[in-house]
Amino acid sequence: MHNDFNRPSPIIEILTSLENGDILHTTRDGINYLFVGISNCGHIIYTIGNEQKYLPILTVNKALEEFNSNKFIDANWYKKFNKHEYETRPCNLSVLKNLIKRI
Repeated sequence: MHNDFNRPSPIIEILTSLENGDILHTTRDGINYLFVGISNCGHIIYTIGNEQKYLPILTVNKALEEFNSNKFIDANWYKKFNKHEYETRPCNLSVLKNLIKRI
């Protein structure tokens, strides 16, 4: 029987694989969303041009949980999970989807 008790959680694997400047998403216009780091309050920090954005790790954890339960992570999922976050930071959805692809 195989067990994964010593395997880090997927979110830890994702976060430890990220380096400052890694591209988290590229728009159709060629604009890169670049990883900056992790905030003290548990947000993934990234930039779009000169603007800093924050994606809560809680959102990433929930999306991974739902994804692992065969749920599709899209705008409808994001609105249901956190409508305010979806409306104020819609760019997070693209980053979120690309983070999930790293698993």
